[in-house]
Amino acid sequence: MKMTRKRAAHRHAPLTPKRLAQLLAVALPALSAPAAHAQISTGGSDNPHVPGISFKNKNVIVEIVKPNEAGVSHNQFINYNVGSNGLILNNGSAASDTQLAGRIDGNARLGGQSAKVILNEVIGGERTKLLGPTEIAGQSAQLIIANPNGITADGASFINASQVKLVAGTPVFDANGNAGAFDTKGGIEIEGSGLDARSSARTDLIARTLRVNAALQAQRLVATAIDGNVKIDGDKLTYALAQGTNRPEIAIDVSQLGSIHANAITLIGKGSSVGVNVAGRIEAIAGDPVVPKTRGIVSGGGIVLMGSTGTVKDAGANGDVRLVGDANIDGTIAGSVLTMLGETKIGKRGIVTASDALLAVGSNSAGTTLTNDGFVRAGAVRVTGSVHNSGTLRGDRSVSLTGNAFVNEAGGLVSSGGAVDVVGGTYRNDGKVEQNAVFPGGNPEGGGNQGGDGQEGGNSGGGNSGGGNAGGGNAGGGNAGGGNAGGGNAGDGNAGGGNAGDGNQEGGNPGTGNPESSVPGLVADTNDANSPRIDVKDGVPVVDIAKPNGSGLSHNRFTEYNVGPDGLVLNNSTKPVDTELAGQIGGNARLGGRAARVILNEVTGSGKSMLKGPTEIAGESALLVIANPNGITANGARFINASQVKLVAATPSLDANGNANRFDTKGEIVVEGGGLDARDANRIDLIARTLRIDAALHALKLAAIAGDGTVTYDGDNSAFRLAQSPNRPEVAIDVSKRGSIDAHDITLTGNGSDTGVNIDGAIRSTLASGTGLDGNVTIAGGSRIGGTVDGESIQLLGGTDVGSAGSVTARDALSVLGGLKNGGTVTAASISVNGGTINAGKLTAHGRFATNGGLRNDGTLTATFASVNGGASNTGTLSMEGRLGVNGGLTNDGTIEAATVNVNGDTSNSKRLFASDALILNGRMTNTGHLVTDGSLSINGGLENGLEVWAKAVSVNGGVTNKGTLTALDRLAVNGGLTNGGTVEAESISVNGGATNRGTLTADRRLAINGGLRNHAEAHAATISVNGGVFNAGTLRGDERIGINGGLDNLTSARVSSGGVVKVNGQVANAGEIEQYVKR
Repeated sequence: MKMTRKRAAHRHAPLTPKRLAQLLAVALPALSAPAAHAQISTGGSDNPHVPGISFKNKNVIVEIVKPNEAGVSHNQFINYNVGSNGLILNNGSAASDTQLAGRIDGNARLGGQSAKVILNEVIGGERTKLLGPTEIAGQSAQLIIANPNGITADGASFINASQVKLVAGTPVFDANGNAGAFDTKGGIEIEGSGLDARSSARTDLIARTLRVNAALQAQRLVATAIDGNVKIDGDKLTYALAQGTNRPEIAIDVSQLGSIHANAITLIGKGSSVGVNVAGRIEAIAGDPVVPKTRGIVSGGGIVLMGSTGTVKDAGANGDVRLVGDANIDGTIAGSVLTMLGETKIGKRGIVTASDALLAVGSNSAGTTLTNDGFVRAGAVRVTGSVHNSGTLRGDRSVSLTGNAFVNEAGGLVSSGGAVDVVGGTYRNDGKVEQNAVFPGGNPEGGGNQGGDGQEGGNSGGGNSGGGNAGGGNAGGGNAGGGNAGGGNAGDGNAGGGNAGDGNQEGGNPGTGNPESSVPGLVADTNDANSPRIDVKDGVPVVDIAKPNGSGLSHNRFTEYNVGPDGLVLNNSTKPVDTELAGQIGGNARLGGRAARVILNEVTGSGKSMLKGPTEIAGESALLVIANPNGITANGARFINASQVKLVAATPSLDANGNANRFDTKGEIVVEGGGLDARDANRIDLIARTLRIDAALHALKLAAIAGDGTVTYDGDNSAFRLAQSPNRPEVAIDVSKRGSIDAHDITLTGNGSDTGVNIDGAIRSTLASGTGLDGNVTIAGGSRIGGTVDGESIQLLGGTDVGSAGSVTARDALSVLGGLKNGGTVTAASISVNGGTINAGKLTAHGRFATNGGLRNDGTLTATFASVNGGASNTGTLSMEGRLGVNGGLTNDGTIEAATVNVNGDTSNSKRLFASDALILNGRMTNTGHLVTDGSLSINGGLENGLEVWAKAVSVNGGVTNKGTLTALDRLAVNGGLTNGGTVEAESISVNGGATNRGTLTADRRLAINGGLRNHAEAHAATISVNGGVFNAGTLRGDERIGINGGLDNLTSARVSSGGVVKVNGQVANAGEIEQYVKR
């Protein structure tokens, strides 16, 4: 007889309609298909566009409907919202792995055909809120979310969506079933945690109005805000305005809190007043949208779309910005290629730069295409249409002006590194035109023009043929050699600036005559003999910094130090130079002919510093240190031409060599409102007693240290010494829900009495190839995480507490130096915890998980391999593809599944403990649940079984007490006594010790007992061998043979039966029945 035994599969109770309705009401109050649950009025179950809804691991799964012949799956919802846990759209006809919910079943509704386009249309009356990720399971597809009531994105992102369209309108289908056109109705708002669509190749936003109040990130972005119809066909977009005058006042509005970051950007807007209003920031970046290789920045001003119909081909190349319609620019725009399709007016504060080309294209050559009162610079400038210039128009390689008229007013400068080609009708030049000019730096960010020192040929066709400066040349700076060489009068500010200085060889700063010690909010400390000098150019403060010491440090002291929205220029140039913020300025004579390597701006007054705009270092790049012990607030701060930046809410100390690398922390650094953008610098350091992040912080490399004490800092090497007083802050670094940090390398070190680093917002670090910035995140000092931490590799140096809403994701390794307490989601390629681990959430290691301090798991822990040094307790789920090793005791009141389980300690199991290959238990095993392996079970310490033990082979070094079922498909070996009150069955059983049986003891082949047998029930085998006496009060049956090396006491009603001989080497006392040679 060959024994086989199949185990019954564990099944969940069926999901009844009533139970489904309860689950939907609790878990999905905001996402409801028609007829999904009782609280929603439905269109009836006969609606073919009703998707199915299910749940897994608290995640919502939408079983989308079968696609039409065009591949469009059209799904309709009464309400459609995505919570912070995210939403899965099941586009897999077979089972598939997801990032949000692990492996899910295939979608039978698809009919075996995945959709190419997933259209989720809202037919109810509520807005859609996208507060988390949307993942397409299975085959990637284009995702369209259409809600005419409007859409709000606050933490939205997308996984496995080839393209994304958010439409505040209704879809219009063509004859083939494609949803290629949309009638706009409502508005789209980006707020809070913003919208991240970088995982999709293209993102379209289509609405009547678009409001951007937070970060919007994409690869290729096309935003269209009109009252009418929008049709998209590949790269071509066609729009038609609705009849009537009910247009929004502003179609697209990017507020001071808003920002747009993408490879290529196209904005199309039509409002009754302004088409596009940008008070925040727009960046068109060549390459990864996170890496600021080329910036496209728009701040201030508006862009107005003209015409009721039009066809636009969107910006397709990295770094390109395309503005469709008339534009008014009083801020700054920069990109690789900038195309302006319509009338463009650049105000006095407007700055437009394009590293490759600027193309201004009008509707016809007679139209005034470009009116410039500001600063325009590009590799090549090409304007089709008339040009009216009173500012600076510069092409590093060429300038080509084709149109009906060219007017260059007095003070205007048109300059080219090659030829200036002017083709057209009316020509008037009262300013200056330069050809074959030399531009130091060789690019739009480089040095200024060295002309304007009395050269002839300044004017072609009229003007001042003496070469005097009328706003050009030195742009108001002093002329080489001192005084004026045919220009204005020194010191009186002529024709756009004159010589505002002392007429020395380097030239003074332009603007107002003699430099001052202050402007509003920026006051130099006049008690310092070497105090900086402050001037103003075009409304922008310009600071002539102090002469550097022997270490190259320029130490500047201020009683007030604030940066307004227009910015601040720190003059580190020994000769005239072009700046992004203030145009061309004169050289800084105070430098003594040598630029600074470090600029230290120290506040000696009692007020905080407010950084509300850009700080630019003119001339040679330098490390910038802003030190204010009273505190620093960044609200729209950014930096231009700074190699590194240090914001220090502390008092600096200089070492013997004159280096500023020691800081006594005093105040607080706050990032709020418009945030802090330091991506132009290689690195930024934040040093303070406390650091609070309430807005977006962007950097390439960030290091932040907060605590009460002294920081000694030198590059990557830092030392923190606590103050002797116990007055530590409760929380040293706090990243609020509104706050975020994005960089390619992040280090946060906090020392607080309660928490070092608290994160309720988002920390994101990504790899920047070829830069040495590997996307690492290091958090030191103990952390509490209720938000998101995302990086390539993550180090948590100190105890870490991840809250229920917290998420930690490392694409490589996660290392925790200290204990880990997780109530949220922790995911990494590998996880190492040098301390105890308490998990009540979801913890996933795609490779190895190791904890050196014990494990308590009340949630879900998944890994390929797991190693626990210390005791382990489990009430949740432990799942390993490979080995689970526990160096200590194991208590399991949940589910454990692994290929191999190895425990060096006592084991207790009350639920399910399963190993596909082997269970190795070096300690006593107490089982009241299901102990199962498809391989071998080895117990070195005895077994007490109260329910089920099942294995291919079982070996127990110690006694066995069984009150349940003990099954071995092959051999059961017990090196100790056996007491059975349940069922023991195996192919062969050997017991090296006495055996007592009050249940069923069955071996297909041999039952061998070395130590005597007391049988009160049934013992059965092919052959039975007992080395000791037998006391039988039940049935002892051997199909082939029974051998007893000792006495036999066979009681009344007892039975000994053998298909062969019954051999007893001892005294026989028989009151029952003994049978030999029984044929069966």
